[in-house]
Amino acid sequence: MKRFAYLVLLAAAFLFAGVTTASAAYYEFDYNEGSYTSSVSNTFTIDDFSGIDSATLSITIKGRTYHETRSNYWLYWPVVDISASGTQYFNNRALTSAWETIVIELDAAVLASMTESGELLFTVAGDSSYWQSNSSSGYTAGRFYLDSVGLTVTPSSTVPVPGAVWLLGSGLAGMVGIRRKNWSSNEGRFLFFIRKSHQQAEKTFIFRCGRCLVG
Repeated sequence: MKRFAYLVLLAAAFLFAGVTTASAAYYEFDYNEGSYTSSVSNTFTIDDFSGIDSATLSITIKGRTYHETRSNYWLYWPVVDISASGTQYFNNRALTSAWETIVIELDAAVLASMTESGELLFTVAGDSSYWQSNSSSGYTAGRFYLDSVGLTVTPSSTVPVPGAVWLLGSGLAGMVGIRRKNWSSNEGRFLFFIRKSHQQAEKTFIFRCGRCLVG
């Protein structure tokens, strides 16, 4: 019985060992934070994941809001559009002169595209933004400073258990059922034997007592 219990515990250990938690992977592009631009596009190449539970895109950015020379100054109110794998997440997103990190939770369609292609294309593009100087005003593509763009990918949390392990567990579970059935059957036979013995003893006692009374 102890040996059988050991086999059951061993099978359970195999089953749980087949399920593992995958850790998140991080990818990053670094940019020259001292240079402004009006458009950035790049492609992350990610690992070959069988599935992706979630992914976030983090963009550290600030707007170019002021410029001056000895005789002129310019004020800008930059806005940008942000997209990933063809899905636009921000349209006319206003920027200020302070650094900020924009965090984007990528949707299911983008996750599926990443899983299939192993890539993520992102674009940050300046949209039509108002500007004003000491002599005129107008619109131009928003300009911004970019520090970094990071991508965090959380793969599917479980790894499928091999079919042979499941068969081993199923077989052992069946053996447990058979053992229980056999034990229940043997227990029934034992109780029946006890009951029959008790009835036979009662009959013998009554018969002998009857003979004593008659005699």
